[in-house]
Amino acid sequence: MSSPLHRHVRLILGLIWTTAFMLMLAHLLYGEVGSRHQAPRLQQDATVSMSVPSLRPVPI
Repeated sequence: MSSPLHRHVRLILGLIWTTAFMLMLAHLLYGEVGSRHQAPRLQQDATVSMSVPSLRPVPI
């Protein structure tokens, strides 16, 4: 049985993780676009997919 406090902690951790992920994603995408005006989309996707496992997943 899950207590409301546990649910709120999970929600807050999820929001923090999502915000950090979005910031990293935006930094990667805009950094690529800024350094090389037209970077290949496939290379961006490969960079993003390589960076995702380094993040610690939110415990469920």
